[in-house]
Amino acid sequence: MIRYRAHRPQSLRWGGMKERFGQNVRYGLWVADMDIEVCPHIFEALQQRISHPVFGYDLEPKGLKEAILAWHQRRYRIALDPKWIVYLPSVLPGVALGIEGCQSVAIQPPVYPPFFQIPKDRDKELVTNPLQNNRMNLSHLRSLDFDALILCSPHNPVGRVWSASELGKLSLVVGDRVIVSDEIHSDLAYMPHTSMHTIHPRTISLYAASKSFNIAGLGFAYGVIQDDTIRQKFVRKLKAMHLQPNPLGMLATMVAYQRCQEWLEEVKRALRRNMELVRAKLHPAVTFSMPEGGYLMWLDFGRLGLSHKELKRLLYEKAGVALSDGLAFGSTGYGHFRLNVATDPALLEEAIEKINEAIKEVV
Repeated sequence: MIRYRAHRPQSLRWGGMKERFGQNVRYGLWVADMDIEVCPHIFEALQQRISHPVFGYDLEPKGLKEAILAWHQRRYRIALDPKWIVYLPSVLPGVALGIEGCQSVAIQPPVYPPFFQIPKDRDKELVTNPLQNNRMNLSHLRSLDFDALILCSPHNPVGRVWSASELGKLSLVVGDRVIVSDEIHSDLAYMPHTSMHTIHPRTISLYAASKSFNIAGLGFAYGVIQDDTIRQKFVRKLKAMHLQPNPLGMLATMVAYQRCQEWLEEVKRALRRNMELVRAKLHPAVTFSMPEGGYLMWLDFGRLGLSHKELKRLLYEKAGVALSDGLAFGSTGYGHFRLNVATDPALLEEAIEKINEAIKEVV
């Protein structure tokens, strides 16, 4: 049985929302983590570890790599070679390392905001290949000049789980160029998820248990890189940056993969119920497509006829609901906001009602 726990003052989601969105906000439905207590097996394992009051340099937990291999075999029917796995402190350093050596990088907005910033911070030319009606525009991508593509699979924020057919067509367009595939939401797919590296061998696929098991604060992720040359370069750059994963995150991930699959399936059912609640309760002037994966809903407020600035005022000041600003995901996010449904359904329903009340004042 899952348990909800909202309003944690030390969390970015709740403790940091007023500074970011204004003093009127009361509902934190923005940053992508869950108001759900972790699986009890994870909590027990962490309690046991921290009961020993020495926190020096730890060895890799025995069984971690085996747990990762078994998880991918059991969940995705993929037999990974252990040498393909590279440990990371989080997914984003993996994205940054994956595009090193490239001159131009393509992304597919609206998309996770750091995908815009990471290439710019490394003096890469940023090339945009916007989605069209939540689908990849491959004819446009074919016309672009780029060295690497950052893929979001499943896609944040639109919630698409790309089919094997779509990814196969993408691979043909990309050719021998590198794909850096952020697959952090893959465990939360509601339909079959295809790992990009199974279709495009020159892929750096990046995974973490942080979204699906709500352990983002523990700092562990891993890459799956089957191309020997790409992997060796990646590991060399990783070592040069002296980046190390958090031992608690490694432990939590191992236990999640070993013992928490049933808990995860229960969470997914609860998330789907919350999405159905939004579909049933949210004002019909707000449109969206039901996500195929994850717990984020990409809401289009365009029918209200308000400017984006006016929409922010309506949501943050009048409704008091903190949603992620669509323009952070690129210019195609104008008139859109991202809703995180991973919270107590009673709280979610309250927030939706506040949004509806604010909308009724302008329509």
